[in-house]
Amino acid sequence: MGLKNDDRVVDVKLTDNNQGIILTTKAGYGALYSEQEVSIVGIKAAGIRAVNLKNDELVSLNIFNPLVSSSLIVISEEGGVKRIKIGDITPCNRATKGTLLYKNPKSKIIYVKDSVIVDNSQLITVTLNDQTSFEFKATDYNNANLEQKPSVANKLTANQVIDDVYINSPISTSDYLEIFKQPKEHTLLDDFESDEVETTKNKAVVKVPKKTEPIKYEKISLEDILKEDDF
Repeated sequence: MGLKNDDRVVDVKLTDNNQGIILTTKAGYGALYSEQEVSIVGIKAAGIRAVNLKNDELVSLNIFNPLVSSSLIVISEEGGVKRIKIGDITPCNRATKGTLLYKNPKSKIIYVKDSVIVDNSQLITVTLNDQTSFEFKATDYNNANLEQKPSVANKLTANQVIDDVYINSPISTSDYLEIFKQPKEHTLLDDFESDEVETTKNKAVVKVPKKTEPIKYEKISLEDILKEDDF
């Protein structure tokens, strides 16, 4: 993908040409439309304008199946959480600002850190800069209307900042240990069958290589060979 100036890739999703798209911005706007509005372009192309980001910036890209009931979870920079039914968000045309997902209080502007689309069974994990985290499910929060602001159930301290948001659990190197495990080195002893000889209790088990029996050959005459049907 061709990037210009200070552009950066926010997210990548794999779709099947039947998904819905919702882009969430830092100022709290959500642009929802069909993926069929997105033209297919070449690898080196810069892509199409997906949302109007005047005085704003994109924080997340999500896709969803329009035939499946799901929720959009909006997480603010201060740890506030808001659950919104996808059906409550008005679809818009591509390259517009979209729908405001909450109403800012007059005293302070709320900025979005991230948003995810989940079903009722999925666990959401929020990791912080001090290596701590908190978890919740969509069902821990009631569906809120577009006027309500995110509710802060996990208030962050002055030094805490949200690092990332995961669905189900963070990716860990321990999940891939089996994939990268080195195979056992083959030795000559592996060619022998071994018998375990157990001695008395509390003594070690000794493995003794089993001797290979010599192969015995039977004498055969030319007459025997000529009698074979396949000759």
